[in-house]
Amino acid sequence: RSKIYARNNALPSSYIDEKAVTVNCFIAEGSEIFGTVKNSIISVGCYIGEGAVVENSVLMPGTVIESGAIVRHAILGESSRVCANAVVGGTFAKGEKKEISVTQKNAIVPSGSVLFPGEML
Repeated sequence: RSKIYARNNALPSSYIDEKAVTVNCFIAEGSEIFGTVKNSIISVGCYIGEGAVVENSVLMPGTVIESGAIVRHAILGESSRVCANAVVGGTFAKGEKKEISVTQKNAIVPSGSVLFPGEML
């Protein structure tokens, strides 16, 4: 018999705070949600702070969205951090071309800064 080796990081179940809002999203194990998440995929071990908003986005493992930050139409790389009150992406009018903002692995969006739709960091 041969052994099967698999990487299995057994994490605790996700925590979704009673004040958090989640609509049509997938939240993987080990994540903590205190803000608003809509139409998004949240990978393992992510953190979304109180007052933060994540919409129409994909967060890779270990991503942190601090309190008051806004992420819309974005793909955030593994272990990225969006600091407090920063904005990534944007909203689009009906019929307007949607552009996705993207961050690389370990990227940091500083507090109060803006990563506009279609930009990469």
